[in-house]
Amino acid sequence: MESVSQLVSNCASRGIPAQQFLNFYHELINEKYGASLNAGNEERESESRKQVFEDVSRELVQAFHSSEDAILLAEYMVHLLFINYDTYLSSALLPQVYSIQSETLLMHFHSLAASFIGKLEDKLIKEQMRQDLSTFILSSCLQCDMSTFNNQLFISIVKYLQALLTLIDDSIDIEMDKDNLKLAVTSLLTRTTKLNRILGKRIGREFETKLNLSLSAKLAMVNSPQIFSPSSGATRFAGTPGSTKPMDLALSATSSTSNKIQDLKLIRFYKNLWLNNKIHHFNTSDSQLLEKFSSINSRLSSSLAEEHLIQEQITDLIETTYTSFAQLVNNKLYHQTNTNFNLLERKYVHFITKRLPLIIKDFLPQNPSVIVNSLQNIDEKVKKAIKSYYSNKNDSPERNEDLFDDYSGNNFDIRHDFLKNLIMLNLRPPSVLNEFLREDQMVDVKTLKTDDSLVIVNSQGVQEKVSDVQEALKSLIADLDIENQYVANGNNYRFSPDNALLKLLMSFDTIAPTKQVEIANAFLQILQKATDTSDLKTLGKVLWILTSNVGHSTTSMLCCISPGPFINAVVKFLEKQQRNSTVSSSDEPDFDSLHSYVTYGMALSFVVFLKTTYDFDIEPFIQNFEESYTLKFLSSIEDISDIFVLQNESAEGSKLYLQNWLRDLFINGSISDSQMKNTNVKDLINLIPFIFKQSVIAVQAGVVSNILNLTSGFEYFLQPFLMPGLIKIMFWLEYYLHSLKNNNPPSQILSSCWELINILICPPSLDDDAKGLHFMILKLNCVRLLNVLYLFRNDESNSSQYGVYAAHESIDPKLEAVISKLEYIASISNIYDVDTKCYETTKEVYSHGTLFSNKIPVTNEHPIDIIMTNQLNSFWNLHSSTYYNYDYLLELIKLITPEKFLVDSIRTLTYKVAAYGIPGVQGKLNTSAIEQVANFLAYFMILHDVQTEEQRLALLNYIESGVIVSKETETKQEPETKLDDDFDMLFGEPFNNTLDETSLVFSQNEQPKSYSSSVFPVLHDTFGVVIAEMKKRYDTSKNNGLLSEAAYENATTFIRKYVENLKNSVV
Repeated sequence: MESVSQLVSNCASRGIPAQQFLNFYHELINEKYGASLNAGNEERESESRKQVFEDVSRELVQAFHSSEDAILLAEYMVHLLFINYDTYLSSALLPQVYSIQSETLLMHFHSLAASFIGKLEDKLIKEQMRQDLSTFILSSCLQCDMSTFNNQLFISIVKYLQALLTLIDDSIDIEMDKDNLKLAVTSLLTRTTKLNRILGKRIGREFETKLNLSLSAKLAMVNSPQIFSPSSGATRFAGTPGSTKPMDLALSATSSTSNKIQDLKLIRFYKNLWLNNKIHHFNTSDSQLLEKFSSINSRLSSSLAEEHLIQEQITDLIETTYTSFAQLVNNKLYHQTNTNFNLLERKYVHFITKRLPLIIKDFLPQNPSVIVNSLQNIDEKVKKAIKSYYSNKNDSPERNEDLFDDYSGNNFDIRHDFLKNLIMLNLRPPSVLNEFLREDQMVDVKTLKTDDSLVIVNSQGVQEKVSDVQEALKSLIADLDIENQYVANGNNYRFSPDNALLKLLMSFDTIAPTKQVEIANAFLQILQKATDTSDLKTLGKVLWILTSNVGHSTTSMLCCISPGPFINAVVKFLEKQQRNSTVSSSDEPDFDSLHSYVTYGMALSFVVFLKTTYDFDIEPFIQNFEESYTLKFLSSIEDISDIFVLQNESAEGSKLYLQNWLRDLFINGSISDSQMKNTNVKDLINLIPFIFKQSVIAVQAGVVSNILNLTSGFEYFLQPFLMPGLIKIMFWLEYYLHSLKNNNPPSQILSSCWELINILICPPSLDDDAKGLHFMILKLNCVRLLNVLYLFRNDESNSSQYGVYAAHESIDPKLEAVISKLEYIASISNIYDVDTKCYETTKEVYSHGTLFSNKIPVTNEHPIDIIMTNQLNSFWNLHSSTYYNYDYLLELIKLITPEKFLVDSIRTLTYKVAAYGIPGVQGKLNTSAIEQVANFLAYFMILHDVQTEEQRLALLNYIESGVIVSKETETKQEPETKLDDDFDMLFGEPFNNTLDETSLVFSQNEQPKSYSSSVFPVLHDTFGVVIAEMKKRYDTSKNNGLLSEAAYENATTFIRKYVENLKNSVV
């Protein structure tokens, strides 16, 4: 039979949670010692229990000596000694605890024990512990020799004793020699006071009143450098972290409190940003998410480096999440510039309602009431912000979705949906919803789903419970006919309401969290198998489903398992296909070969969809940067070359190839079999846009006299095997039409252009195999195309005799058809971060408000300097969140470049702190005010720059050495960003200017810099690269004697803080 020691070792090696270990421990004790523990005779049973638990305690101590996972073992100890309190076990084990050699284990144990005792509410355990305090609990600790313990362990023991003393109501007499007791307490208080005067004073008062001791009023008050060392845990409680200067104790206590308050503010700020960063970048499925989140306190501040029970960690995560979400929606409600950013909000909703319940299920499967308690104890301001936002959202006449459609009232918000998902996972009973709602509203609990089963509605309308998710999805995908999912609706198309798979995806938000993860993994596995086996039919269907994002299901699936595995599979397929992509080697092209072109187009569309919708970077998944067609395609998607050249072909061969295609398309009126046989998809993706561009330019130049000479050839572009070429056309058109608009062409030229564009966007009919791909391609850039098309329509309206109220007939019908089609595509495509009014139209109103190609409009009412001032004031005031939401700020940085943002932030914050200090905390800071502000800015920049530990180390190494140590990667030259003159006048200054002048707040006429081959692609457009350049320049100036030491220290404050915090940050 397994011993207790073996049980501990085996559980620790497998990472078994403490509660589950405790269950195994009970089973083993009952099985092994059951007869001895139930002897029948009370006296014999007492002796037997003592003997049994003495043996058990020896085995436990032996296991704690030999095992390595200190944190997990400390949780085991707390569960054994206190959560599962037993006088016999505790009396045998507690005196032996201090024989354990691992100080890390002892420190974690005492920290967790103190935390548990401080929050203990179980009256039975409290009463048992009170009875045992005088006999062995306190004496076992006070009798041990603490002189060899380091300061961090010593302080954790003191706090443990302080927690134990709170259990005493009056006073007790410890069963210990009075003189020895007094000597032990005096020694303990002397050392405690040296390390932390406030703590020493508090616990001294507790010892005197509760142990009936009369202690000397003159305890040693020596400031020993050996004790007050920057490397010890004592720095957590005295002075500034890292300081070694002796200080007056009163000043030390004040400074310690002030520093702790500063640390708490900074940690709240960092946790808010960290969580936003994780949610924004789809990194919440990380199995170490809770562990990383809980480590933020200790990594950012030694004064708050305390271990917490798993319940406390999850409670902290829940409270932080709801606070961050409240700040997000409150900003959307009151800062109108954030209003149209809705993707991050959707990711937050998924994290709160789906991911948090899964974390609770993994770590606290025993239905802990602490979860609901934490929800009840959320700050009233947070509750008010959430209620106000959902009340405003539910009352809005424009709303097109309700998070809680199954309820009739408007008093529900995201907290209730969180509880509903806990109920589905059997983590809370259905009654908890009414208990939580209380006076707000009552719900019939019988209507609540109490399991995580997955139900689909088949074609006959019958509900079926799914037992095997992957097999069910395989069957549904096999039965899916994409061409039949578009039901004719005038000249548009809409999804079929009768397909079982689409019904499932439309209701994806109502599916239990566990089943959402299963569905996401099933889709991924089906996708990976299809790419590996070249099952083009299945692959095309899966890519169509994912790119359609029906019911926001793709967004939810990416939240479940991150985009990485999906993009990796598709990129491998694209790179593999480009090497062998001719239609057929036979005399006639076969159906499967033609179908592969559609699938290739679907794959490209999916990659573009991930890039444009979620700003997901595919570079980490590219093996060869020089030869990757996928990467070249994405980097030049908005550009169509003026010269057509085939890969691995001479100029003469390319010319002949182009002539043959032009002859077939525009003269012969049919594409020959030989032409089809000798082509490949990659060439066609470049050929079709080239022909389109040259044709449109010829029309604009007036070279084409009869537009009908082109229309018949353009109709061939809609054939399934040629349609992938439309992707680049849809992106290039946006920029071409902007240029065309600026040239003010005559109406007949515009009419010809609309006719050509109308052929591609609004065809009267489509081949069945082409319907799905055509819809996907139009969806990818429809909103940005609408931006520029509205400019032409508004011009036509304004030029008519009816002014802005022009009749519909005054608009070119071909232009109106194109706009109408794109508006319809946008309305059913779940477009994110765009005001829906931009693509909603009515018969009476044709003129839309001013639209912008960027997500952040720069207007007279919202110029860049005002936007920047608002955000920098937030850093300056040391707010626990950013003024603008995280997604908005990322777009702002992308718009003005990290370099501009950093330079102007440094200039402005330096000026503000020097001129005004920090609002509300002047004269209270133990360190310089500018360093406090620099901390907030530095952590913001770090979380912008890195999402993985590998990136953090690579960036840190690059800043310090100029070299990146990582896998060999080919990098591509980033195109230099150019901004228009109006923007330069508004914001920017040469980067090589000095930063010493604080009279100017915002820089002028700055040109952005591009960083290329010496930096990894993942580090492009990061603050860290700019920091590295600045550091290098300042170091050179100092070494050349151009900067004094003091000037150097002053000039590099923000640089130093960035580097220091990069070393300690949690990513």
